Amino acid sequence: MLKKILVIPVFILFLFTANMAIAWACDKSEHELPPMEPGRTDESFVDDNIVGIPELYVRLFDLDGDGRVDYMTGRKIFEKYVDEDGNTFATPNPWEKPFPLFYWYDANGNGKFEDWKNEMWINSETDGDCQNIRIYNFLTD
Repeated sequence: MLKKILVIPVFILFLFTANMAIAWACDKSEHELPPMEPGRTDESFVDDNIVGIPELYVRLFDLDGDGRVDYMTGRKIFEKYVDEDGNTFATPNPWEKPFPLFYWYDANGNGKFEDWKNEMWINSETDGDCQNIRIYNFLTD
Protein backbone atom coordinates (compact mmCIF):
# COMPACT_ATOMS: atom_id res chain seq x y z
CA MET A 1 0.00 0.00 0.00
CA LEU A 2 2.82 2.40 0.85
CA LYS A 3 4.40 1.81 -2.57
CA LYS A 4 1.18 2.85 -4.33
CA ILE A 5 0.92 6.00 -2.24
CA LEU A 6 4.49 7.03 -3.08
CA VAL A 7 4.34 6.26 -6.80
CA ILE A 8 1.98 9.09 -7.75
CA PRO A 9 3.82 11.92 -5.92
CA VAL A 10 7.18 10.67 -7.22
CA PHE A 11 5.81 10.53 -10.77
CA ILE A 12 4.41 14.08 -10.48
CA LEU A 13 7.75 15.31 -9.14
CA PHE A 14 9.52 13.64 -12.08
CA LEU A 15 7.21 15.35 -14.61
CA PHE A 16 7.67 18.73 -12.93
CA THR A 17 11.48 18.33 -12.89
CA ALA A 18 11.55 17.24 -16.55
CA ASN A 19 9.43 20.23 -17.60
CA MET A 20 11.64 22.62 -15.64
CA ALA A 21 14.75 21.16 -17.29
CA ILE A 22 13.25 21.65 -20.76
CA ALA A 23 12.23 25.22 -19.90
CA TRP A 24 15.74 25.98 -18.63
CA ALA A 25 17.31 24.50 -21.77
CA CYS A 26 15.00 26.61 -23.94
CA ASP A 27 16.00 29.75 -22.07
CA LYS A 28 19.65 28.90 -22.73
CA SER A 29 19.12 28.18 -26.46
CA GLU A 30 21.71 29.66 -28.81
CA HIS A 31 19.11 30.70 -31.40
CA GLU A 32 15.82 32.53 -31.46
CA LEU A 33 12.84 30.28 -30.90
CA PRO A 34 9.24 30.67 -32.01
CA PRO A 35 6.54 31.03 -29.39
CA MET A 36 5.33 27.66 -28.15
CA GLU A 37 1.96 26.56 -29.48
CA PRO A 38 -0.90 27.56 -27.15
CA GLY A 39 -3.21 24.68 -28.17
CA ARG A 40 -6.65 24.35 -29.72
CA THR A 41 -8.51 25.36 -26.55
CA ASP A 42 -6.62 28.63 -26.07
CA GLU A 43 -8.54 31.87 -26.78
CA SER A 44 -5.95 32.76 -29.45
CA PHE A 45 -6.90 29.67 -31.51
CA VAL A 46 -8.54 30.74 -34.78
CA ASP A 47 -8.89 27.67 -37.02
CA ASP A 48 -7.34 24.42 -38.14
CA ASN A 49 -7.21 22.81 -41.55
CA ILE A 50 -5.57 20.13 -43.65
CA VAL A 51 -3.40 21.53 -46.44
CA GLY A 52 -3.30 19.04 -49.30
CA ILE A 53 -0.14 19.71 -51.27
CA PRO A 54 2.47 19.53 -48.49
CA GLU A 55 0.20 17.13 -46.53
CA LEU A 56 0.12 19.23 -43.36
CA TYR A 57 -2.42 19.74 -40.63
CA VAL A 58 -2.15 23.43 -39.69
CA ARG A 59 -3.39 25.39 -36.69
CA LEU A 60 -3.85 29.16 -36.94
CA PHE A 61 -3.58 31.54 -33.98
CA ASP A 62 -3.98 35.25 -33.25
CA LEU A 63 -1.50 35.68 -30.39
CA ASP A 64 -1.73 39.46 -30.05
CA GLY A 65 -5.55 39.57 -30.30
CA ASP A 66 -5.73 42.05 -33.17
CA GLY A 67 -8.01 39.84 -35.29
CA ARG A 68 -5.25 38.76 -37.67
CA VAL A 69 -3.49 35.39 -37.79
CA ASP A 70 0.12 35.89 -36.67
CA TYR A 71 1.14 32.37 -35.65
CA MET A 72 0.75 28.99 -37.33
CA THR A 73 1.96 25.45 -36.74
CA GLY A 74 2.03 22.48 -39.09
CA ARG A 75 2.01 18.76 -38.39
CA LYS A 76 2.89 16.18 -41.04
CA ILE A 77 0.17 13.77 -42.10
CA PHE A 78 0.82 10.58 -44.00
CA GLU A 79 -2.55 9.70 -45.48
CA LYS A 80 -5.83 11.52 -45.78
CA TYR A 81 -9.29 10.50 -46.90
CA VAL A 82 -12.68 12.14 -47.35
CA ASP A 83 -15.84 10.49 -46.04
CA GLU A 84 -19.22 10.49 -47.81
CA ASP A 85 -20.16 13.76 -46.06
CA GLY A 86 -17.07 15.57 -47.36
CA ASN A 87 -15.18 15.56 -44.04
CA THR A 88 -11.42 15.16 -44.37
CA PHE A 89 -9.55 12.81 -42.04
CA ALA A 90 -5.84 12.06 -41.73
CA THR A 91 -3.64 9.24 -40.46
CA PRO A 92 -1.89 9.15 -38.18
CA ASN A 93 -4.26 11.49 -36.44
CA PRO A 94 -2.38 14.84 -36.46
CA TRP A 95 -4.59 16.09 -33.63
CA GLU A 96 -2.89 13.54 -31.38
CA LYS A 97 0.66 14.54 -32.29
CA PRO A 98 1.82 16.67 -29.36
CA PHE A 99 4.39 18.79 -31.22
CA PRO A 100 4.45 20.40 -34.67
CA LEU A 101 6.94 19.88 -37.47
CA PHE A 102 6.77 23.55 -38.56
CA TYR A 103 6.22 26.83 -36.72
CA TRP A 104 5.52 30.20 -38.37
CA TYR A 105 5.45 33.50 -36.51
CA ASP A 106 4.78 36.92 -38.04
CA ALA A 107 7.38 38.65 -35.89
CA ASN A 108 7.33 41.96 -37.78
CA GLY A 109 3.50 42.14 -37.81
CA ASN A 110 3.12 42.71 -41.55
CA GLY A 111 0.53 39.95 -41.98
CA LYS A 112 2.85 37.56 -43.83
CA PHE A 113 4.90 34.53 -42.84
CA GLU A 114 8.31 35.18 -44.42
CA ASP A 115 10.80 32.32 -44.17
CA TRP A 116 13.61 34.48 -45.58
CA LYS A 117 13.12 36.81 -42.59
CA ASN A 118 13.53 33.92 -40.14
CA GLU A 119 9.80 33.68 -39.41
CA MET A 120 9.67 29.91 -40.01
CA TRP A 121 11.15 27.13 -37.87
CA ILE A 122 11.38 23.35 -38.21
CA ASN A 123 11.52 20.62 -35.60
CA SER A 124 12.32 17.56 -37.70
CA GLU A 125 12.22 15.36 -34.58
CA THR A 126 8.70 16.68 -33.73
CA ASP A 127 9.61 16.21 -30.08
CA GLY A 128 9.09 19.77 -28.80
CA ASP A 129 12.69 19.93 -27.57
CA CYS A 130 13.84 23.49 -28.19
CA GLN A 131 17.34 22.23 -28.93
CA ASN A 132 15.86 20.51 -32.03
CA ILE A 133 13.85 23.54 -33.18
CA ARG A 134 15.83 25.62 -35.66
CA ILE A 135 15.22 28.31 -38.21
CA TYR A 136 13.99 26.73 -41.44
CA ASN A 137 16.25 27.20 -44.46
CA PHE A 138 14.20 26.60 -47.58
CA LEU A 139 17.38 26.07 -49.63
CA THR A 140 18.79 23.24 -47.53
CA ASP A 141 15.84 21.70 -45.64
